[in-house]
Amino acid sequence: MVQGPQLLVHAAVAIVALVVLIARYKLNPFVTLVVVSLALGVSVGMPMGGIVKAFETGVGNTLGHIALVVALGTMRSRVAPNGSRTP
Repeated sequence: MVQGPQLLVHAAVAIVALVVLIARYKLNPFVTLVVVSLALGVSVGMPMGGIVKAFETGVGNTLGHIALVVALGTMRSRVAPNGSRTP
Protein backbone atom coordinates (compact mmCIF):
# COMPACT_ATOMS: atom_id res chain seq x y z
CA MET A 1 0.00 0.00 0.00
CA VAL A 2 1.29 3.45 -0.93
CA GLN A 3 2.13 5.76 2.00
CA GLY A 4 3.67 9.15 2.67
CA PRO A 5 4.51 11.56 -0.14
CA GLN A 6 3.55 9.06 -2.85
CA LEU A 7 0.02 8.98 -1.44
CA LEU A 8 -0.18 12.77 -1.75
CA VAL A 9 1.01 12.56 -5.35
CA HIS A 10 -1.67 9.98 -6.14
CA ALA A 11 -4.32 12.16 -4.50
CA ALA A 12 -3.14 15.24 -6.42
CA VAL A 13 -3.30 13.33 -9.72
CA ALA A 14 -6.83 12.17 -8.83
CA ILE A 15 -7.93 15.75 -8.13
CA VAL A 16 -6.47 16.98 -11.42
CA ALA A 17 -8.20 14.11 -13.22
CA LEU A 18 -11.52 15.07 -11.61
CA VAL A 19 -11.23 18.68 -12.68
CA VAL A 20 -10.17 17.81 -16.23
CA LEU A 21 -12.84 15.16 -16.76
CA ILE A 22 -15.61 17.39 -15.44
CA ALA A 23 -14.52 20.77 -16.84
CA ARG A 24 -12.93 19.79 -20.14
CA TYR A 25 -14.87 16.68 -21.14
CA LYS A 26 -18.17 17.63 -19.46
CA LEU A 27 -18.63 14.22 -17.83
CA ASN A 28 -21.26 13.75 -15.14
CA PRO A 29 -19.65 14.89 -11.86
CA PHE A 30 -21.10 12.09 -9.73
CA VAL A 31 -20.06 9.32 -12.11
CA THR A 32 -16.63 10.90 -12.52
CA LEU A 33 -16.19 11.12 -8.74
CA VAL A 34 -17.12 7.46 -8.34
CA VAL A 35 -14.76 6.28 -11.09
CA VAL A 36 -11.82 8.43 -9.97
CA SER A 37 -12.33 7.40 -6.33
CA LEU A 38 -12.28 3.73 -7.23
CA ALA A 39 -9.24 4.24 -9.46
CA LEU A 40 -7.41 6.06 -6.65
CA GLY A 41 -8.14 3.24 -4.23
CA VAL A 42 -6.83 0.65 -6.68
CA SER A 43 -3.75 2.73 -7.56
CA VAL A 44 -2.67 3.08 -3.93
CA GLY A 45 -3.05 -0.64 -3.32
CA MET A 46 -6.17 -0.77 -1.14
CA PRO A 47 -7.92 -4.13 -1.09
CA MET A 48 -11.19 -4.07 -3.05
CA GLY A 49 -13.24 -4.74 0.08
CA GLY A 50 -11.59 -1.76 1.78
CA ILE A 51 -12.33 0.49 -1.19
CA VAL A 52 -16.00 -0.45 -1.19
CA LYS A 53 -16.29 -0.03 2.59
CA ALA A 54 -14.57 3.39 2.53
CA PHE A 55 -16.78 4.51 -0.34
CA GLU A 56 -19.97 3.33 1.38
CA THR A 57 -19.01 5.08 4.60
CA GLY A 58 -18.11 8.36 2.90
CA VAL A 59 -21.15 8.48 0.63
CA GLY A 60 -23.45 7.36 3.43
CA ASN A 61 -22.25 10.08 5.78
CA THR A 62 -22.52 12.75 3.09
CA LEU A 63 -25.97 11.71 1.93
CA GLY A 64 -27.13 11.55 5.54
CA HIS A 65 -26.26 15.21 6.03
CA ILE A 66 -27.72 16.22 2.68
CA ALA A 67 -30.93 14.32 3.42
CA LEU A 68 -31.36 16.40 6.58
CA VAL A 69 -30.95 19.65 4.62
CA VAL A 70 -33.41 18.50 1.94
CA ALA A 71 -35.95 17.44 4.55
CA LEU A 72 -35.70 20.76 6.39
CA GLY A 73 -36.02 22.65 3.10
CA THR A 74 -39.09 20.65 2.18
CA MET A 75 -40.70 21.33 5.53
CA ARG A 76 -39.91 25.04 5.22
CA SER A 77 -41.43 25.22 1.75
CA ARG A 78 -44.66 23.67 3.05
CA VAL A 79 -44.89 26.03 5.99
CA ALA A 80 -44.07 29.18 3.98
CA PRO A 81 -44.72 28.37 0.31
CA ASN A 82 -44.01 31.92 -0.89
CA GLY A 83 -40.88 32.28 1.17
CA SER A 84 -40.21 35.69 2.67
CA ARG A 85 -41.19 37.63 -0.44
CA THR A 86 -43.72 40.38 -0.05
CA PRO A 87 -46.06 41.36 -2.88
